[in-house]
Amino acid sequence: AFAEISHPELATPIRVASDVVDYMREGFLWRGVPFGYQLVRDGDGNPTSRMRIDNIDRTIGPALRVFRGRPTVRLEICSSADFDLGVIPREPLGPVTPIMGFRDFHLVNISVDALEITADVILQDYAQEPFPSFRATQDRTPGLFR
Repeated sequence: AFAEISHPELATPIRVASDVVDYMREGFLWRGVPFGYQLVRDGDGNPTSRMRIDNIDRTIGPALRVFRGRPTVRLEICSSADFDLGVIPREPLGPVTPIMGFRDFHLVNISVDALEITADVILQDYAQEPFPSFRATQDRTPGLFR
């Protein structure tokens, strides 16, 4: 599994591979940091999931603590048959096509402690957006009031 966490305040996205060794993919180094996740549930509510990353690196936890706003996450599951497992970092043998993935999810309820980083993974809840976001007044839309 590969996870990419991005935010406007990050110079480069955080890229991790759920393994103990690093991977080269898409021209970037994906650091080997074990992490776990639940598959996205699609029931009556919004699609949600849970993610846990081992806090073995001194950069991921502090970076996730200071964001203003929600970071986005892209998670993709790829086959190990697409990589040369005899070299470190692991390199692709050819084009890597994800078996499954989701993108543009948001990390919320981020918790960082000495052992692990946990977060809920959710989609933007458009049902909670104010509607209408502006009113059609005569000053704003004079063409409606002729």
